[in-house]
Amino acid sequence: MRQFELAIAAILSIGLVAPAGAASMINADQSVTIDANDPFSFTTTFNGFTDGFAAVAGLSGLTKINYVMSSNSNKSYLFSFSVTNTSSAPITSSRISIFGFDVDPNVKVSSSSSTGVFSTVGAGNVPIIGNHEICFKAGGGSSNCAGGGGGGATKGQTINGTFTLSFANSVPNRIFKLNNFFVRYQDVQNERRNAPNSAVGRSVTITESVPEPASWLAMIAGFGVMGMSLRRRPRNLARFAT
Repeated sequence: MRQFELAIAAILSIGLVAPAGAASMINADQSVTIDANDPFSFTTTFNGFTDGFAAVAGLSGLTKINYVMSSNSNKSYLFSFSVTNTSSAPITSSRISIFGFDVDPNVKVSSSSSTGVFSTVGAGNVPIIGNHEICFKAGGGSSNCAGGGGGGATKGQTINGTFTLSFANSVPNRIFKLNNFFVRYQDVQNERRNAPNSAVGRSVTITESVPEPASWLAMIAGFGVMGMSLRRRPRNLARFAT
């Protein structure tokens, strides 16, 4: 039990204070580098636009994504996330039905997974902005990125969950990159009743952040699995903490 407690303390300290020389970072091109040795959290804000890239006033959202841990011989990577619909006047209602991004190297969509409302994992064409390598859809339905069902984050709502990115092979040096972040909006209405029914959003800003309290629940669950493993192999604790 003592080893488990020490493991939790070590992991939490890594998550709250990034070690010197850590490779996880937000890049100048609005991509995010994830180093599996460096738990990392970032917030992405999104605009809203429709065909012809015409901006939709008041349409906005954000995601907070937290890298937690790797598993399966460095082929799988666990994240927790929250999706918030931050739309404001003149928008009267909207729903974020999908969020997603590209991954370098490519992930195995068929083996990746997600929990919570955004539980359908897909890939493919996103209206207006083209193909994307992975998306998480609310409301079920087919595993594409064209549109969600009736679920998602409505105006002012935050939805939490977890997802796992799975790669065909172990990632070299356990470092990979996420980029081209997007969200899809549906059921859009405004005060003038002339809003497009659906739209998309691209990332406007990406900033490093501290995980939301609810997001720690998924992270602690991951720590518990890791702690049990450390109890079986005590030497792994020292190797992980360095």
